[in-house]
Amino acid sequence: MLDQGIDTSTAVGRRFFQILGAVAEFEHALMSERTVDGLEAQGDCKV
Repeated sequence: MLDQGIDTSTAVGRRFFQILGAVAEFEHALMSERTVDGLEAQGDCKV
């Protein structure tokens, strides 16, 4: 993230950085859900 040019010394920069973190967390949760769904569909996992 350091090479993205986000100025975290400003309120806007800090908020933007928080939003990017929230989007990354959301995407990680979606990937986890899709993985579990795929394993359950194959019958390899009972979650």
